[in-house]
Amino acid sequence: MRNIEHLPHYTYQDYKSWKGQWELIYGIPYAMSPSAKKNHNRLGGNIFTYIKSNLNCTKCEVYYETDWIIADDSIVRPDILIVCDDIESDWIETTPVLIIEILSESTAIKDKNVKFSLYQENGVKFYILINPINYEIEIFELIDNKYVLNNSLEEYIFSEACTLSMNVKNVL
Repeated sequence: MRNIEHLPHYTYQDYKSWKGQWELIYGIPYAMSPSAKKNHNRLGGNIFTYIKSNLNCTKCEVYYETDWIIADDSIVRPDILIVCDDIESDWIETTPVLIIEILSESTAIKDKNVKFSLYQENGVKFYILINPINYEIEIFELIDNKYVLNNSLEEYIFSEACTLSMNVKNVL
C-alpha cells in the first residue's frame, strides 16, 4: 500500500480550475459520478422539501448539493446540508449542523468512511446516510466528538431556538 505522502497534494486553487464535478478531501481529488439516478434525486428532493417546510428556525437554512469549503485542501458537496450561520459567499465556509448523503454504488465507500471521518473531525452534529435501493438509514449524532449511531432519532436540536422534527423513514 502506498503512503499518502507520495501523492500530489491539491488545493482550492487547483480545484477551481478543474473541469467536471470534483470533491477534494485532504488534498486528494475525487471525481464525482455522473448525474445521480432518478430515485436518488427523488429522495433528495423529498427530504429537501420536507426540511425546508419543517425547519423551526429563521437562523438555519437548508441547501442542496452546495460546496462546503472545509479547508484549502478539502471541499465537499454533500447532497443536503443545514447551516445555522450567516453565509457570506456562494459556498458554505462554516460547519453544517446536519449533513445527509444519499448513497450510490460509486460513492458509498467514500461516504461511509472518508466523509464519515471528515464530518466527525469537523464537528458536524448530525450525519445521515440513506441507501436508496433498500431504504436503509443510518443516523449518527456527534457526542463527545465521536459519532454515535442513533437510528431512533426524530428530533434534531441545532440550538435552543432551532429544531427539526423528522422521521427520515417517513419522509422517503
